[in-house]
Amino acid sequence: MEDKVKRVRPSSLGMAKCCPRSPWLSVKYPASHAVTRFGSAVDKQVSVVLSCIAVSDLANLPTEEDLLPETGKILDWLERNYPIEQWTWHIQEKVELHDPETGELLTSGTPDLVCIHRTDPVFVVIDWKKSGQMYTGHLQKPDENDQQLAYLAATWLCLAAERKIERSKIILACFDDRGVTPLESGTPEQPWITEDRLTAVVESIRAVPPVDVDGPQPEAEVGDHCGHCWQRMHCSEHLLPMAVATQAGLPAPFAEFTGAEMTVETVVKALSWLEGAKRVLSEAKKIVELVEGNVDSFVTQNGPVTVEAMTYGPVLAKGKRAGATVKTLEAEGLTRLIRQGDDKVTCKWYKAPKNG
Repeated sequence: MEDKVKRVRPSSLGMAKCCPRSPWLSVKYPASHAVTRFGSAVDKQVSVVLSCIAVSDLANLPTEEDLLPETGKILDWLERNYPIEQWTWHIQEKVELHDPETGELLTSGTPDLVCIHRTDPVFVVIDWKKSGQMYTGHLQKPDENDQQLAYLAATWLCLAAERKIERSKIILACFDDRGVTPLESGTPEQPWITEDRLTAVVESIRAVPPVDVDGPQPEAEVGDHCGHCWQRMHCSEHLLPMAVATQAGLPAPFAEFTGAEMTVETVVKALSWLEGAKRVLSEAKKIVELVEGNVDSFVTQNGPVTVEAMTYGPVLAKGKRAGATVKTLEAEGLTRLIRQGDDKVTCKWYKAPKNG
């Protein structure tokens, strides 16, 4: 029988601390987007290559022609810093974080790579990231990345039962076809994550309540974090009411605003709804512009991308005709060419007149 109470996944921990609704929605609507459906071709190839190297299965290694440039750069970086002769590679292996006091499973997930030194009491958790995420400022610092901290704590506790571990580190390996830029946890003065910090991580994850799948939808906490939440597409705080009603199979909640007869009361409610709808559209426009900008920047630098029978990439657009602005005509003394626009009635907010 399926467990109706689920622990929050490492990838949802950060958002769960900001909004209790997000992890609940992630169980109801498992994230499905380009990253989860197709992943990164580089990530996949790196995992395949590392797995083959780890077990000396050279026959199944990709040929040099099939090797992506980014994969080659990652392999070079890994060989220089974490060679398999000195480190044991654990590639895409699931880890479980159990409460050290009760043994309860707190969370589980799959890190990209964990490197454990063969003789020294040290290990590192490595996550592959595209450099574009770093350049656009959409990458959490390693010390603040709840997902990677959970992986680190789980690995630490697992290893502690077998051997003494004194030092650990998180590395976000940001790659492109030029090489790898590692973002590392810690500081020059304290480059390693201490056991005290990991104890605090376990306590913070323990404090995240499990998701009651059959329970009521938790209240949403709206804020800047919403822009990074994959579940906002299912959240009523970030969907127009019609979209929410359609998903739920319910009558449109704003039908009273579209009827022939309206009252002062419905107008007041409609104005409130309009403000929310405009805010949603404004936020959606920002997200669309951000994603579109990242996509256009990528295809401009790396070439077109083909999806099934269609290709998306740079094309030469014919220039539009342009004329002088009103400001230019005024500056040139050509006011005779300026035509006053027709007056029209419009509706907008203004300060209410005082009574009496």
